[in-house]
Order: sequence, then structure tokens, then C-alpha cells
Amino acid sequence: MPDSRRSVLALHAYRSDVWKAQYAGLCRYCLPRKWLVEDIFLGVSPDFDVVRRRLETGDVVGILTSLPVPLPVEVVSGLPVVCFDCPQEAVPAGCPQIRHDAAYTARLAARELASLSVRHFAFVHSPSGSYWSVQRGAAFEQEIRSRGGALESSFPQFGVFDRRRLLPALMKWIRALPRPCGLFAANDEIARLVLSACGRLSLRVPDEIAVVGVDNDSRHCLSTPALSTILPDWNAGAFLAAKTLDRLVQGLAFPVEAMAFKPLGLVRRQSTGSGLAMRLNPRVQEAVDLIRAEACSGLRAERVIGEMHASRRYAEQIFRKVTGMSILEAIRTVRFENAQVLLEGTDKSVADIAILSGYQSIPTFCREFKDLTGLSPLGWRRKCANG
Repeated sequence: MPDSRRSVLALHAYRSDVWKAQYAGLCRYCLPRKWLVEDIFLGVSPDFDVVRRRLETGDVVGILTSLPVPLPVEVVSGLPVVCFDCPQEAVPAGCPQIRHDAAYTARLAARELASLSVRHFAFVHSPSGSYWSVQRGAAFEQEIRSRGGALESSFPQFGVFDRRRLLPALMKWIRALPRPCGLFAANDEIARLVLSACGRLSLRVPDEIAVVGVDNDSRHCLSTPALSTILPDWNAGAFLAAKTLDRLVQGLAFPVEAMAFKPLGLVRRQSTGSGLAMRLNPRVQEAVDLIRAEACSGLRAERVIGEMHASRRYAEQIFRKVTGMSILEAIRTVRFENAQVLLEGTDKSVADIAILSGYQSIPTFCREFKDLTGLSPLGWRRKCANG
């Protein structure tokens, strides 16, 4: 175990909510092991002299980097290095790398947008064409196609984030989209620009354009309307990066391929708060909001019908006309998808997941899950873990 004088250099390019969560994850692993985590901000065009000077003291045990550029060979100086959420070109050959789970992130976004009764979908790339944008876009397209949705052309990559060029281009692209349309943006920064474009076009969000971003970055999410976003588990990802570095220090083996960490889930805000058809029928909108909020807490169809203040027959007819499913099917869908999220993203037991998803019994949960997927809950978890 390293002694109290050993340090880990954490090199990063951005100061944001994302970095705060990453730093907390690094400290969560390193401090109990008496490693000091040194926060070294270098920006996107780093000057490595500060790192060179720091390495002269000889008390650095290893380096964790999330920089978008590779470390100079002389800077690494034979030290163990782990790359965290770096583009492929910044990762030295054979260096372990920790990345977000693009497929799982896209799946959460697709589920949210598909739940709004939209039939058209599109992806908004980050202008920089970063690896995470490319991966999320490809995964989202695959997910939408698997659901039978209509996939529109993605917003192109510009090469630089220039708001003066991007905003008019986004407005032109969004104006041509069929509506209602669900947009998944590569991150919260571009998602916020999408919301600005919709505002200038006087498009109703989420009735005509629904938007989901990634990162839960407060600089961009607390817009008007507020942005729904996927929350990556940056803390757990950084913890995994530090753990991998520890294995390197100890001379232990590590996976050669990139190791992925899953997001915590979706933070729902106004940008996916309702669908166009539901806006036209407030009773159905209220019923859907109730199902989303309480389906996993023992909600029954009778209560939903009571809240709609209509006869059972009329309530079921109008609900199916707007959403394409019965009230009971909607409740079961929310429960099932919640169970999927917990199976894929947590280590909770099948019994706990059944209870947290609103199922009355474990055998019922297992039977319904296998009817829908062809796999047992544990079989589904193993399949997800193996990609």
C-alpha cells in the first residue's frame, strides 16, 4: 500500500460539474489508501511544463488523465497512466481507458423520447465531432431503428463550437424536421443551443420538439424550458479509473479494452414534460404524469381512471387513442423499464428490483420479464454485462 507521501496527478481540461463529480470519485478511492489526489487543470491546449516540474519531486505514484491530447512521452516518464474519458487518439497503445457506456446512455434517451408518443427522432452531434458524440449518435440510431421509429438525418458536425454559426444552422435544420420530433443531443451544451433555436422558431418544447441532453450540467440544464438529461455516474467512473491505476502500481493485470461505466439514469425536466397529443387532452397528460410518478409504487389502473374523472370505457378509449396502449399496459411498461434500468445499472437483487419496480410478487415479475424478453432477470443482466 502506498504511503502518505505518494500523490496521484489528476490532469483535466475542464472545470465543471462533471469534473467535480470525477474528482470526488478519485478521492473516494485514493484517500483511504493514503494517496493524495492533486487537481491539475491544464485546459484543452495544455502546457505540460507544470507537470514536468511536479514530477521532479519523485513522489508521484501515477497519472490519471482526461485530457483531449496525448501526454508527451517524457512527461509520462515510465509512470503508470490511466486515461479517463479521453478520445482514442489521446490514449497511448496498451494504456487502460475508462469510458462512458454509450449504448446504455442512448437507450435511456430513446426510452424517454419514445414515451412521449413522438414517431420521429434525430441526433444532434457535438460540433467538435468528439468520440463520445460519434458513439452516442451511432448507439441512438441503432436503438431507434430497433424500436421501429422514423430516424431523421443527424445534425452535422462543424469542427468548432461557434454559437454564431451554429444557431442559424440549427434553426434551419430543426425547421425542416417533421413534428413532433424527439431530439437526443450529444451533451447538455449543444442541447441548450437546440432549446435556444426552438425558442427563436417559436416551437413548443416539448410538444413539437422534445429534447434530451447528457451530463446534468447546471450551467446548461437550468434553462427555459429546463433540460431533461442523462446523468453519467462520473463518480463511479473515476473510482474505477483510480482502482485501475492501483492495479498498475501493484503490477496486476487489467483489461486491454476500454472499461465502461453506466449512467445513473435520466433527470426529467420540462424539455420532455409532455407530448403534443397529450397536450391536446389534459386528462390523458395528467394520467401519464401520474403513471410515470407512481407506477413503481403500487399504482392501480382504477386510481388512474378515477383521476381522469371519466367512465372506465371512455377513459380507456381516449388513453389508448393518445398513447397507443391501455392504462394497465402503460403502468406495466413503466415498471418493466424501471426494472431493466435497475438490472443493467445496479447490483441490486432480483427481489429488491421487483419491489422497487412495483411488482406484487417475485414470481410474477420473473414470469412477465421472461415473457417480454425471453430471458430471466439474471439472464438479462448477464447479457447486458457481456455487451
